[in-house]
Amino acid sequence: MNNQNINKTKVLFAQGENELARAKSFAAGNDDGKARTSARRAAGFYLEGLLLLNQKDFYGKSFMSFLRGLTVDNDVPVQVKNSAGILVNKPNGLNGEAAISHAEIIIEYCKSEFNKLAGN
Repeated sequence: MNNQNINKTKVLFAQGENELARAKSFAAGNDDGKARTSARRAAGFYLEGLLLLNQKDFYGKSFMSFLRGLTVDNDVPVQVKNSAGILVNKPNGLNGEAAISHAEIIIEYCKSEFNKLAGN
């Protein structure tokens, strides 16, 4: 694993943190639509960073395709796959807070995998 990809991943993770903060701000203002979108984007930034390191190309190129890819990746824990599916499928009643919770499950998974792959 090269340091350039590790550094790019760290930048994408930082962007994900910023987007997660935006999602929380939108949720606090009762704007569930923007909170859901920002929660998906936050998870997407983290997934993009992880994909730089694990080189799985079936995930596609966009945040939504990253989430869809996560739902069919057999190496991913079921809880993470389920959270990705919920964010993709937008079930009725998915408010901003719930979307953020599902994004945070994905984010924690990405952080854990990063630490394994980067040898931390």
